[in-house]
Amino acid sequence: MSYKWKLSLLISSIAFALLALNAILGERISRDIMHNKIAADLNRIANETSLAVTQYEQAKDATADQLQKLLELAQSEWLETSALPSWQALQRVAVVTGAAKVRWLQDIGEKLQVTVSSDRITDSILLPKPSQLSQPFWSRDPGDKAKRLDEWAYFPAADGKHWIGLGLKAEQADRLAGQLQPIDRMMRIYAPIMEITVFQVAAQAGDADLVPAAGTEPANDQTNDPPSDRANDAAAVIFGTYRYGQKTEDAASIAKTIATGPVTQTFSIGDRKLVKNFYPLSYGDHTFVIRIVSDSDQWYAAYEDGRIARLKVSGALLLCTLMVSVILAGAFVRPLRRLLGAVLEWAYSGASLALPVDRKDELGRLAVQVERMARKIETYVHKLNASYEENRAMKAYLDSYIQNTTDAIYTADLEGKVTRINRSFEQLFGYRAADAMGRKLPLVPDHCLAEEQQMLEAVRAGQSPPERETVRIGSNGNRIDVSVNISPLHDRDGMVRGYVCMMRDLTNRNKMEELLRRYEKLTTVGQLAAGVAHEIRNPLTTLRGFLQLQLETQKTSPRHTEIMLSELDRINSIVSEFLVLAKPQTIKFETKDVRFIMGDVISLLDSQAHLYDIQFESVFTPQPCFVSCEKNQLKQVFVNLLKNAIESMPEGGVIEIGIGKQGDGAISVTIADEGIGIPEEMVSRLGEPFFTAKESGTGLGIMVSQRIIQNHHGKMTIRSEVGTGTTVTITLPSAKEERPSG
Repeated sequence: MSYKWKLSLLISSIAFALLALNAILGERISRDIMHNKIAADLNRIANETSLAVTQYEQAKDATADQLQKLLELAQSEWLETSALPSWQALQRVAVVTGAAKVRWLQDIGEKLQVTVSSDRITDSILLPKPSQLSQPFWSRDPGDKAKRLDEWAYFPAADGKHWIGLGLKAEQADRLAGQLQPIDRMMRIYAPIMEITVFQVAAQAGDADLVPAAGTEPANDQTNDPPSDRANDAAAVIFGTYRYGQKTEDAASIAKTIATGPVTQTFSIGDRKLVKNFYPLSYGDHTFVIRIVSDSDQWYAAYEDGRIARLKVSGALLLCTLMVSVILAGAFVRPLRRLLGAVLEWAYSGASLALPVDRKDELGRLAVQVERMARKIETYVHKLNASYEENRAMKAYLDSYIQNTTDAIYTADLEGKVTRINRSFEQLFGYRAADAMGRKLPLVPDHCLAEEQQMLEAVRAGQSPPERETVRIGSNGNRIDVSVNISPLHDRDGMVRGYVCMMRDLTNRNKMEELLRRYEKLTTVGQLAAGVAHEIRNPLTTLRGFLQLQLETQKTSPRHTEIMLSELDRINSIVSEFLVLAKPQTIKFETKDVRFIMGDVISLLDSQAHLYDIQFESVFTPQPCFVSCEKNQLKQVFVNLLKNAIESMPEGGVIEIGIGKQGDGAISVTIADEGIGIPEEMVSRLGEPFFTAKESGTGLGIMVSQRIIQNHHGKMTIRSEVGTGTTVTITLPSAKEERPSG
């Protein structure tokens, strides 16, 4: 979709949104206005009806007062006769009162029965007995169900047992009915009004009694009103029709209207939705309820017509907006199209950019910025091309290095699957590139799997483990000594996605080191042989001299014998130390507490220390210090170190001996003297055969002690300072705290 149509669509969408919002708000406002108008019209109709009913009741009261006065003037017409007046007497009463007919009624219990009539027609006419016997009441003619209004006024006689009824003439009835004409006029004015009914509610009527009386079948098609004998009806229709009656629902609505005020109900007849509105009305002691039935669809018909008209107008406006937006968008986009064409031509041709836009507005400033950007892009493109060529050359150089280096290199993902190998890898391990790609190669022997897993975990964490020497397995199962260096591979986001492994073949180097070790061993043996020969020759010379002296003198001197035995012991000591160093011995390791071994040695050398005015100060941890050791060898080490300390302190002093546990559980033995010390350049040579810092000594003691400590998987370090003293620290791995043997 082009920018022109996008802009047109955007403008049209905004216009559509505004029109839709206007339609929604107009719809809601119009509906509220219509609803309020309907409510106002219904209230007006109810008020007009209430006024008409009130005027009607007032006219009835005025007519009743007038008839009662006339009736009092005509009392002589029936009082002069017997207790039961004749129909002739009632005719004279009709003349005096101006009534159309006159009836004489007798109280027979719950009903009033017509016994005499001026028209000589009684037909056992019965009327309901009124609740208030001393008050006049109005009623319809029970014999004429077509009448909608009251046309008979009934007055109590003086004896309290009889009633006299006066029927209105036609002109009098029409005059009363004229008071209700506004109701008919409302029906004609408001087309949605389908029915207006006025109920008169009897006093003290319960909810169950508030059922509009229907009597028998209606006299015509326009009413369901009850007959005129309704004096005691709970809710009787006094005006209007009752074609759309729902007695149970209407009874509840009438009761609610009297209790709380106006009530609205909806119901349906077929597809028509009707509304019933109930309004209360009070006049004197009388209570009325006005029911208005209207057609909801007719109320909103005008509203629906207006809504359709508004939708048509909105659609026309939207269409006009779309057409105008297309024209405006075309005029706005035209310079942009020229600008775009020039940019595309510059992009494909590579020539300098010249924009055909000469404007001072935002579009002109955009063209200027585009030209500047084009010049910068041309500069950057030249730099990128140069960088690309440089990177390509560097990549070729690195590929050449990787493929031609003697180190075996492969890359793998985090699961260990190979992604690339070089030629040296193929030659060293015997795998072809096609066979190795995407596989996890079995390069690591079983005893190295745990160590390899630790290195891979460090790589996944982004670390580079230190280089180490280990063993790998080739494709034919041969073991290869290699040096391994692993580094993580990161992506653009710095996440570890794999690793690169460089392995160097150490087979030739190990062979060379073995040759060097053999050479050094032969050299050491030569040195030992020379030293032993030198050390033994002196005692042998002494022995030869004393033996020749004894042969010449033929005497044995105890002093000479003691000297010869001492020299023999010296020769035996030199040979024993040489054997410990040069010949492996059968060692039986046992679990012993180092504190007790050191205690035995201190007890052994304590007397010798006192001769040199030297004291032992021992600080042992109270915790058990078990080690797996050969007891006599450890004693030899401690004896050698303590003798060296004693011999280095000709002026006497203190030798501090400490035994404790380190943080990792290892056992630490420390011997510190206050002797003359050893120069720093000589400390590193301690342990070489026949190298000693003492005037008399072979140097084999330290060498033998180091060998013993190494056989116990321990470590011995020597720190010394001239004039201050020497400190020797031995670290041994601890054994389980079990009951020591022996």
